[in-house]
Formats: sequence, C-alpha cells, structure tokens
Amino acid sequence: MFIIDQFEIVAVKRDTRGNLTNFKLNNGQELDYNQTIQMAETDKIKGVNIIHRKDRKVLRGVPDGEPGNNFDNLPTF
Repeated sequence: MFIIDQFEIVAVKRDTRGNLTNFKLNNGQELDYNQTIQMAETDKIKGVNIIHRKDRKVLRGVPDGEPGNNFDNLPTF
C-alpha cells in the first residue's frame, strides 16, 4: 500500500475584495490559488474539495463539523 503525504492548510491570504489568493501549508510552504488546486487534485492536501464551476475551479473546505479549520476561520499571513 502506498501512502501519500498529505498537508493541511493552516493560513490564508485574501485580496482587497476578500477573495482567497494564497494558502500556507503546515510545512510552511506558501502556494497561490492554482498551485493549491493542483495539489488538492492529486490528494496532497487534506480537508479540501474542488468545486467545478462553468469557468473555473473553486476550493472549499470539507464540512467536517470543525469550524476552526474553515477557510473563513483560519489566520491570515
């Protein structure tokens, strides 16, 4: 059995309109939105879903009943 190391998003960065732009992982790595989607698509980030919209992909936290790990509740960097 092959186990993939999975990272967690621990902080976020937003633009002036409040849209998520960057994410910090628990290993200190900082990713832009597209890099984060690419890692999530290959199961390297846990606790996220990718929603497919008409013109783009959108990251959402997995609803797990823990409000502390929702993107809105994560610290900024």
